[in-house]
Amino acid sequence: MRKSLFALPFMALALVAAKPAPPLAPVVTHTAPAAIAADPANRLNIELSSGGTVVIQLRPDIAPNHVYRIQSLASQGFYNGLTFHRVIPGFMAQGGDPKGVGSGGSNLPNLTAEFSGLPHMRGVMAMAGFTHRFLATSRKLKSCIASGRLGRIDLAVDRLVANALGAHAPAWYRDRALAGGGIAMIGMIHAIDRLRWLLDAEITGVVALTRMPAAASEVEGSALAMLEFSNGAQASLVAHRSPVKGHERSHRYEIYGEKLIAHCSVGSFALQELELVGPGGDERETVTDDRPFVAEIQEFTSALIAGRKATPDLLDAEIALGVVLAIYESAKTRQPIGTREFIGDISTLSPA
Repeated sequence: MRKSLFALPFMALALVAAKPAPPLAPVVTHTAPAAIAADPANRLNIELSSGGTVVIQLRPDIAPNHVYRIQSLASQGFYNGLTFHRVIPGFMAQGGDPKGVGSGGSNLPNLTAEFSGLPHMRGVMAMAGFTHRFLATSRKLKSCIASGRLGRIDLAVDRLVANALGAHAPAWYRDRALAGGGIAMIGMIHAIDRLRWLLDAEITGVVALTRMPAAASEVEGSALAMLEFSNGAQASLVAHRSPVKGHERSHRYEIYGEKLIAHCSVGSFALQELELVGPGGDERETVTDDRPFVAEIQEFTSALIAGRKATPDLLDAEIALGVVLAIYESAKTRQPIGTREFIGDISTLSPA
C-alpha cells in the first residue's frame, strides 16, 4: 500500500534522529487556559427571547481571527434580534445569519480557515459528509438497483459542471496545499462515493486526466476519469468548474443496466429528477422538497443514540479520498493506476 503522505514525516525523523529532538508543542485541551477564561471579552453571552442566557467560551488561543470577528460583530450589535434558524434538540443549534436561512453573512471579507487542534475525546463520533447518499433520487435508485430492477450494471456516466468560485467561496478552495486539489477533490469525490455505494462494489483501477493550472499552488478546474469496479462495471466521470460568471450548477448521471437505464439530474438539491427507461420500466420522478442535510444529521444522531457507526463513516471517506489520489497519480503519470496502492486490499473492505 502506498502511504507517501504519511511516510514522509517518519522518513524525515529517521534522517535527523542524531540531532536533539525539538521541544514538544503544548497539548491543546477543551479547557481554556486560565488567563483566557478569566477575560470577560472571551465570553459571548447570548440572551434568549424565550428567557435564559447562553454563555459561550471563546478560544482566541485556537482561532484568533474567528474570535476577533465574532467579538467585532457582537460589539456592533450585528447578532441582535437574529434567530436560531436550525435547531435539532439534543444535538445542535445554528444562528447568526441575518437572512435566517443559513446562507447569509456580514459584509466583511471571508476568513481563512483555522483548524482546531482539539482532540476527539471519548464518546465523540465522526461521520463523512457525503450528502449525495441522502438525496431522495439517490435512495430511490439505490432501492431499484438492490431489488434487481436494472439487472447487471455495465456502465455509469457522471457529469458535473460546477459554478465559478465567487467571492463567497473560502480562500482555501483555491489553495492546493490546503484543499488537497481542485474539482476532483471537492466535486468528483462525491460521485466516487455515490457510485461505490449505488453499485455495492469497490473501485479497483482508474485512468485519468486533469487540466492543471499554470501555478503549482492553484487547483485544477477540469478532471476526467475512467473507473473499474470489482463487479465488472465501468464508469466515466467528468467534472468541470465553469469560469463563466452566473453559470448554473449542472449535475447529471446515468446508470446503464441490462434491463433498465436510469437517468438522474441534480441541478440543485431542491430540484432532482430520476427517470427509468426500458421495457416495462418507464417512469419519471421529480423531487422539489428534499432535505438531504436533515436526513444526514438524523442518521448521525440516530447512530449516536444507538451506539453504532454512522453511515457513511470515515472508512468510506478514506476510500473515496484514496481513489481521488489515484486519479491525480494517473493524471500525473499518464498511466492506469490500481487503487490498491492508495486504499489497501479491497478484499477486506465492504461498502456501507
